[in-house]
Amino acid sequence: MSISLSPAQKALVQRLVASGRCRSETDAVNEAFRLLEEDEQFLEDLRHDLRTSLDEANAGDVAPFDQTLADQIKTDGRKALAERGHQDV
Repeated sequence: MSISLSPAQKALVQRLVASGRCRSETDAVNEAFRLLEEDEQFLEDLRHDLRTSLDEANAGDVAPFDQTLADQIKTDGRKALAERGHQDV
């Protein structure tokens, strides 16, 4: 397999190696794929949770939406983002 990188992608890989964040170009590309796999798993889990929630809602298994529930949803969302390494949550 042969992979072509855009000039911007090549520059990013070179910066990551030059800064010491990655030991080599291969390590930088491997890290990118690891993060992509992580994102794909997150999306798969999210789709599963959405399907489950929709099935529950369609079956009438719902909770009333109020400020307490809204606050809990925000808290849970911020926690999930923080666990994924997002800073501004």
